[in-house]
Amino acid sequence: MKWADTQGDTHRDTQEIHGAERSSGADSPALAALVEQLAVKDAQLAKKDEQIAKLMDTVADSTKAVQGAQALHHETAQTLALESTEQKLSRWQRLKRAWRG
Repeated sequence: MKWADTQGDTHRDTQEIHGAERSSGADSPALAALVEQLAVKDAQLAKKDEQIAKLMDTVADSTKAVQGAQALHHETAQTLALESTEQKLSRWQRLKRAWRG
């Protein structure tokens, strides 16, 4: 899934920043704040990825349900058309019999 790939890249980038901060020994509050914000954003993106995956599953299930309903409706319409044709033929048959007497 493309979302998961992007998320993995972002997570690796954040880890690299964390590693750079630790290895350089920099105690810059601004850098620490940015790294913390990136970690929060990573968590938010992971949650959104899960939500998107669930919504995609829901869409797939809904699509299957709609396709099933359409197939059922098509069968019902065909049955009704056939019954209507049979009723017309039987009405015609009755008229023929009435004329023949």
